[in-house]
Amino acid sequence: MNNGEVRSFTTRFNGISHVLNGQVGITDPTETRIKGVPGKDVHPQMFPAIWDTGATGTVITSQVVEGCNLKPTGAAKVYGVNGSHNANCYLVDVWLPNGVIITNVRAVEGQINGASVLIGMNIISLGDFAISNYRGKTTFSFRIPSLAETDYVNSHHSQNSAKSDKIGRNELCPCNSGKKYKKCCGKTKS
Repeated sequence: MNNGEVRSFTTRFNGISHVLNGQVGITDPTETRIKGVPGKDVHPQMFPAIWDTGATGTVITSQVVEGCNLKPTGAAKVYGVNGSHNANCYLVDVWLPNGVIITNVRAVEGQINGASVLIGMNIISLGDFAISNYRGKTTFSFRIPSLAETDYVNSHHSQNSAKSDKIGRNELCPCNSGKKYKKCCGKTKS
């Protein structure tokens, strides 16, 4: 784990991305404990991963199971878009790009289009996760542990009220609507 130290990473795409992907490392937790200090004696196998806020848990493919020589720890009923089925469960250590090792993650074996690992909410909910598509380019960022709430509604209102004294009524609105300030966020209420 990260011992309370704040760690983060950001992934930028050249355009709008409909899939949040990258690389993560996977190791067998028993290997980490036998060999010693994580990151010193143990080197993870790297796999392509997809981050999915619509998935409850982490999923690994048979490629990960075979590549890391994982042994099942049990089975679970898995629910997906194509119905439900039984799948093997494994305990894995997940190595994120920011140097954080999430230990003893329960992962189920399944099929994933375009990746070998699916990072679900069991990992995403441990930190702060943000996506933006500013200027037509997708950026996603993750930090652990969680440090603050993100609230775009309150942020937008406080930015507009703080800037209202400095913005001319005929200038373009800072919310990027393309409208003049007087016809958008600076509109006086009657």
